Order: sequence, then C-alpha cells, then structure tokens
Amino acid sequence: MLGILLFESPFVVGFTLFSIFLMLSALVFRKKLENFQFYLLFGPLFTLSGYLMMNNYYPLENKELGQVETFYTGKIVEQMSNDKTWNSALVELQSIRKNKTWEPTSEKVLLVIENSGITYAKNDLLLFNGIFNTIQVRNNPGEFNATMYWLSKGVRYQAFIGENQIRVLQTGALNWLENVLEQSRNYSNKMLEEWIGEADAPLIKAILLGDKSDIDIQTKRAFINTGTMHMLAVSGLHIGVIVMLLGLFFKYLFFHRGRHIASIIMLVTLWFYAFLTGFSASVVRAVVMFSILILARFINRDYQPINALSLSAFVILLINPLSIYDIGFQLSYLAMVGIFVYYPLLESVLTIKNKFITTVWQGPAVGLAAQVFTVPISLYYFYQFPNYFFLSNLGVMLFSGIMLGFSIALLLIGKVAIIAAPVGWILALSCVVFVGFIAWIETFYGAVALGFSPSVWWVLLTYILVLIAIQWVERLKWIWVGLGVLPLLVWIQLERYDNLNKQEWLIFNTNHPTLLINNAGQQMCFYGGGEKGKKNALRLVDDYQKLHPGKVEFLPLEKGVYQVFSNQKNTLQIINKISFLEIKYKNDSYALVVNNSIKELEEFSRKSKLITMQPLEVAATFHDLSKGALRVEL
Repeated sequence: MLGILLFESPFVVGFTLFSIFLMLSALVFRKKLENFQFYLLFGPLFTLSGYLMMNNYYPLENKELGQVETFYTGKIVEQMSNDKTWNSALVELQSIRKNKTWEPTSEKVLLVIENSGITYAKNDLLLFNGIFNTIQVRNNPGEFNATMYWLSKGVRYQAFIGENQIRVLQTGALNWLENVLEQSRNYSNKMLEEWIGEADAPLIKAILLGDKSDIDIQTKRAFINTGTMHMLAVSGLHIGVIVMLLGLFFKYLFFHRGRHIASIIMLVTLWFYAFLTGFSASVVRAVVMFSILILARFINRDYQPINALSLSAFVILLINPLSIYDIGFQLSYLAMVGIFVYYPLLESVLTIKNKFITTVWQGPAVGLAAQVFTVPISLYYFYQFPNYFFLSNLGVMLFSGIMLGFSIALLLIGKVAIIAAPVGWILALSCVVFVGFIAWIETFYGAVALGFSPSVWWVLLTYILVLIAIQWVERLKWIWVGLGVLPLLVWIQLERYDNLNKQEWLIFNTNHPTLLINNAGQQMCFYGGGEKGKKNALRLVDDYQKLHPGKVEFLPLEKGVYQVFSNQKNTLQIINKISFLEIKYKNDSYALVVNNSIKELEEFSRKSKLITMQPLEVAATFHDLSKGALRVEL
C-alpha cells in the first residue's frame, strides 16, 4: 500500500496520512502480532510491489495529447452523466491522427460532449476531433478536488466536444455478462417504479443498488447534513442485512450437510449482488469480509474481522491500486477499523442490563465508533460535521432492515401483483417516513457545523491520539483522553472561528467575472454572464460557504458604479466598464480584464493592478486567475 502511495510525489503529502496511520496501528498492536518479524521482512517487499504495480495503472503525462487539435478514435467504457447541456463519458482511446496517418494510442480520457439529442452508449466506437487538457482544479475556496477524483479513476485528460465534432462509427454490443447486468438493472428499476411509484423509487434504487442519479439535490443535501449519506451508498450495512436475511431464510431450510449448500448459495448471492451494484469498493470490501466469515464457518475455523478487512483491502488494491486515492475507499475502511476497534470498547465500558435499551444503544454506538476514525479525514475533505449524527443513525438502524428486506422481497415477487402491491405500499410509506425523519433532523438548530479547515498536521496528530487513546479507554483513563482531545479541539475551533469571521473580497477563477465581498458572514456576490453566470456563481458561493458560511445576496454586474461599505473607514467601489472591471479599495486600484482584446495592456497596468482571467503575455500582470482565486483582506 505504501508503495502505491509513494508512486508520484505530489500525493505524498495528502495520502501519506493513510499509510502512516496503518504503520502506527501496527506499532500500537505489535505485542498482539505473533510474527512481528514477518511484517518487518515482507513489508518492504510489498511496498516495492505496490510501487511497480502503479506503472500499469497510474495515468502518466502523455505528450501526444493536448498539443494541437486533431482526430481520435475511441470506445466508450463508461457513461458518466447526462444533462440538458452536456453528456460525459469515459473513453478508451484507440488511435490518433498524426501527419496524415493513423497511429495506435492507449489512454483513458474524459469526454464532455455537447448534448444534441444523440444517445451514446457503452462500447460505442467514436470518431471525434478536439484538444485535450489536463484535469486541473481552479483553486477556488472550498472547491471539489476534481484532479484527485479523476486520477483515482485512471484519468488525467479531458476534452470538450461540440455536437459537430463527433460521430459514432460503430454501435457497441454488450457481452453476455454486461447483458445480464443490464437486464437485471432494468428489471429492478421497472419493478420498483411500478409498485413503489416514480416519486419514491429513486430512494430505494439508491439504497438497494447504489444508483443516486435520480435523487433530487434537496434530498441529497439532507442526507449529507445529517451524516446519513452512507445509507445511499451500498456498503457493509447493506451486505450485513442481506446476510442476516439469507441466514434466517436458510436456517430451517437445510439441515446437516444441507447447510453447506446454503453457504454456497449465500456466497453466490452476495457476489451477484456485488456484480449488480458495479463492484464498488465498499461492496467488495463487505462481500469479501462476509465471504470469509461464511467460509470460516463452512470449514469450522475462527474468524478474525481485522484480518478479513485487510484481505479485502488487498484484493481491491490488487485489482486496481488507484482505489487508494478514492475518498470512499478511505472512509469505508477507516469506518470499519473504528467499528472493530472501538465498538467492543464501548460495549465493555457501558454495560446495560435492559435488552431493549441495549438494542437501541447498539445503533448509535456503532455510528460513534465509526465516527472516531472517520471524523478527521471527513473534516479535511468536506469542511463540515453533522452534529446530530447520533440521532439520525437511530433512524438508519431502524429503517435499513425494513427497506432492504422489503426491497429484495419486491424484486422476487414483483410478478405476483396480489403480493407485490402491499409490499410496494409498505416500502413507499417507509420512504416517506424515513425522508421526513431525516428532513426533520436537518431543521434542528446547528444541524451541521460548517467552516472547518483542518491542516494535514492536525489530521495526523488526531489519528495518533485516536490510536494511543485505545490503550487509555481500555484502562478507563478518561482524564488522559480528555487532556489529549482538548488541545486538538481548541486548535480546530480557533481555525474555525477565523473562517466564520472572515473579512475579505475575492475574485473567483471562472469563465465569467464573479466577485464576492465577505464581511464576517454578510456576503454580496456580483456576477456577469447572465443566467449562465448566475448558475456558475451559485455553485462557486455554495463551495465557498462550506468554509465561510453566511447570508449572501446575488447581484448581476451591469454597466455603472457599485458602492460596497466594508467598514466605517473603507469603501469598496466596483466600476463596470466595457472591457474590464475597475475595483477601488483603500488607495489601490485593480482592473479585472474581461475582454482580452483591450489595447495597450502594458500602459494600462501602470495605472492599476492588472488581473487577468487567462494567461496573457503582459509582464506587469498583478494576478493571473487561471492559477487560482484572488483574495484580498478587508
């Protein structure tokens, strides 16, 4: 794993955290490792193997792409998304046009294709012309790291293709396995929509199949803000419920040697379910773990959860080493480590004799154990924390079994209308109640805490403390736990206080001129570009408010002068002219060049600090927005 992480140096800072965490775990539990010398001997060997494996998976720079506009052929390997304006697809390039000849090439790329009403499907062979650029972040505050996301899928380059730049040379045909998958999904979608209704079917499709494409933004936001988004991503929770249901079904069906048949059927069912959901990391991890559990019982051997977890990680990384860069992979495994390590401690520390209270307590306890290991890295990536996750997970534990069980039953008896109708009604009612419960929790005061921006050092020190605290909790040394946690809480809360009271004005790196003034939570956003510019500004400000929340007013940039009072002494003045925006603050004058055809830029830059929206050959440029947003303190 460490060899995979160290393949390219830019990732060392961000992802060495994961490897250091695992090494520290080995040191903490070294007394429990029977063959510690084994790890010392084979650790470097596996590190070297991981490093060498990345040669076949990591997308290195391809000098053939991005130089000039030319023609390519390639096959669609995955359809990513469709909307009214653009379609996106992953394409495996096959050839490139160079010097009037076709030369073979191999590169997985992202194509963003203008939507002209033509439907593209998997395995379609395409002919297109365009220019490829590396996928880069714009370095705007709170921005999603698209570079890391696409590198985790083995993609470095993207191209925007107009409707007149692309043709389908050959319509692709699915192989028998893909046909089985397609037919199974179509059947599942049809049964769910028929018996549950189009309004509630998207939620069940997300819970059962991991397909979140039809869920509206408001519902997704409610699940994110309450810390229950894992309910919409097929994971160990779902696999555990399925195993439990299968176990109950086969309990009295097979006896003696027949239980071996039951084990085989359970294994086949689990792996078919993994296939149906697309073999996501969380599903494969859970299926491998439960497969080991079933096989251990099959041969009457002991089952070690940590060993099974490690084996599942090894299998996933063996198939695709780039999974280590996937945020879902990291959160999934950290959550399971937390459950395996801290949940038994919570059970031993808080012993409850009442069975009902014990059952109620188990759900939040599992969630709390998972949060111990996932909170640091979640804050690092997402800048927010769901304050009522404890309460919302009670709903998850209550509804997950009901909704999964009845969903599977509906797929099995969907053709029998007299039985399917009441099952579908129960599922639809469960959806309404569950979504209502989540939406209700979201309305609580302080449901989500925003404004966190932990440094890499804070994350590293927190994980060190989490590992050391295992020994303290075992020995009931709560004072030591408190003394260890307190400095880290003070550190991150001080940083959060600065974020919440930020005073600055900034210009975003975007295609339309967009300027935001933030005066300790009172925000005004000026945008150009009409409706497209407004939609873009909404997205930019939404990301910005993850770090610096506040009330914002959106104003279109029209010709004229805008006066914004930042405080009692200083006034920010925005003057919208034909080819540039002039911004006056204190004794400085800034000029955002909107029209690059403006003449005499060198002379112009002597009067104002020149800000460009794209690289220009002007020596006196004060700031180039293509390198990131310009931020100036008030």
